[in-house]
Amino acid sequence: MALLKTYHEVAHPVVLLRNLRPSLKPRARIGIIDRNGNGKNHGVNKDVVVREAAQALPLGRCYVANYESSTPGSQGYGHHDPAQQLNNDDSSS
Repeated sequence: MALLKTYHEVAHPVVLLRNLRPSLKPRARIGIIDRNGNGKNHGVNKDVVVREAAQALPLGRCYVANYESSTPGSQGYGHHDPAQQLNNDDSSS
C-alpha cells in the first residue's frame, strides 16, 4: 500500500496508520511518499513521518521517501531522495 502526495493532508496520521495495520497482509508494508515541507506548503518533514509511523506500526512495516520536483513550482516527480525504511523488519505482525 502507498500513500502518495497525500500524507501531509491527513489530520490524524497516527490514527490512520494504526487503523490500516489490521488490513495489511503479513509482511506487507506501507509506503509514504510526500514532498519535504511543513504542511503549509503541501509537504511534511520526513522526520515527522518517520516518528509518526514508528508510533503506529511495528518496525520495518513502513517505507518513507521524499520527492522534490526537478522544476521549481512543478508538482512532478523530478528528484527522489533515497527512501528510508524504518529499522528492524518485524515479520511477526
